[in-house]
Amino acid sequence: AVLTDYFAQLAGAAPDQLYQQMMTQVDQTLLACTLSYTDGHQSQAADILGISRTTLRKKICRYQLDLTTPKETITCN
Repeated sequence: AVLTDYFAQLAGAAPDQLYQQMMTQVDQTLLACTLSYTDGHQSQAADILGISRTTLRKKICRYQLDLTTPKETITCN
């Protein structure tokens, strides 16, 4: 339904960067849900996701995810 709505909103215009847009949305949602599940424990979330904690922290910064009750603080450069 989301993609159907997206294509309908294009009103005949060519889609742009659709794959990247969808993958970014999936990535952000996956990270946010996993961090919520682990109550903000980044090491635990990284283990569940199968990525390094460093990669998780970079993605948190890239997507500017709001960690309202983080157990571990991060500094984004």
